[in-house]
Parts: sequence; structure tokens; C-alpha cells
Amino acid sequence: QGLLQPKLQDIQKLQTQKATLQAKASSISNLLGALTEAQSNIEGWDIDSIFTGKKVDVEDTSILSASASSETPNVSLKINVLQLPQTEIRVSTSGVSDLEDTISAQTFTLKYWTSDSDYETFTINFSGGTLEDLVDAINEAQDKVTASIYYDGTYYKLMLSEKDVGNSTKETSSDSAVIEISGSFPLSDLETLQNAQNAEIQLGDSSSYVTSATNTFNNLVTGLNVTVNNTGEAQIT
Repeated sequence: QGLLQPKLQDIQKLQTQKATLQAKASSISNLLGALTEAQSNIEGWDIDSIFTGKKVDVEDTSILSASASSETPNVSLKINVLQLPQTEIRVSTSGVSDLEDTISAQTFTLKYWTSDSDYETFTINFSGGTLEDLVDAINEAQDKVTASIYYDGTYYKLMLSEKDVGNSTKETSSDSAVIEISGSFPLSDLETLQNAQNAEIQLGDSSSYVTSATNTFNNLVTGLNVTVNNTGEAQIT
């Protein structure tokens, strides 16, 4: 037993070393897996695009924000935001005094102008029912206009609003609208509650204006994209 004791101590040391080496091997294996995963991600990177670009300094970020590409020239530009984009909202000229009132069946056409010269038409086959049923019939027939119910304090009326401000570049004027109704519309006619308008900016001291259906102006100058947030003036460099 006295002869075995030193040997047993040697075996215990070897077992301790074995456990330590196994832990190191496990750590190295985990590290290798992480490196392999990182390598697969890095191989998909476009390194040139990561380290290529230009920084845009905006004097007042509450007015606008901007981004530039490597092709954008080094310029300092004053931008005056004159107006922001706005969707058109129209309501029926007549309505119902009770939401349970019945509206007669009618077939009419909803016309949506995507520009000053182009438009899309949708046929609405309303089989009769409540104002909510009319709302559902319009929403199910097309995807350009959102129908809902508007209460003016006396009557419940049909309200039609543009679903996306970027769908149309047409603006409301005194003699034309973005959303129009023709045919046997059961609620008389439409009147405008809010005008459609495009975003409009002025560059430098020029008398010309740039418009956009949305609040973003792409490639305003080569590679320069500007997003407007409020009306006002801001300097960008």
C-alpha cells in the first residue's frame, strides 16, 4: 500500500490535467464554431460599400434629415421646406341620423387619380344596408381609399381618405379632387374635408421648387436623399 500511494497521487494529477485539457478543448471548439459563423457572415459583406460614403451635416434636424453616397458632390446647400405631403379626405354631403338606418342598394364608381392625367376606377356594388355595410363594400372593392364613418355632430356620413400619400401626385384644386364618385351614389355627393398636397421645397435662392408625393426627395443632388419633417429652412453640408 505504501508503494501504491505515490502512484495513486500521480494518477490523480493526471486526471486533473485531463479534466483541464478537456475544458480547454471544449472552449477551443466553441471559439472555432463562432469564428466559422463569423467568417460566413463576413464573406457576404460588401467591404467597399461599408467604407465608402459621405457624411451629411444638417443644421436643424427637426426640419429635415439627409443621407449621401460616395458620388454626392461636396456642397453646402440651403433647403427651404415650404409644405409637407398631405392626404386628401372627403366626406359625403348627406348622411344618416342613426347608424341603424337603412341605405338603398346602388351601384356607383369610385375614381382615384394617381396623377393629373391618370386614374383608376373601381365599381362598387352596394347591395343595401347600413352605413357600416357601405363602408365595408367600398373597402373590399379596392385598396387606394380607406372608407370610414364621420360624425359631424348631427349626421353620420361616409368619409373617404387616401390610404397612402405616395400613391398619388395629384393635388386637390378648386375644380378637381383625387377621390371622385360617379353614378348612383346613395349619399348625394362628396365635399373636401382636407386637401391633398405634395411636399414642396426650395433649393438655395432659386425661384424654382421641387415637389414629391411623399416627404422623401431621392437623388435631390446625385446620391443625396432628403427627408423633410417640418416646414422651415435648414442648411446641409
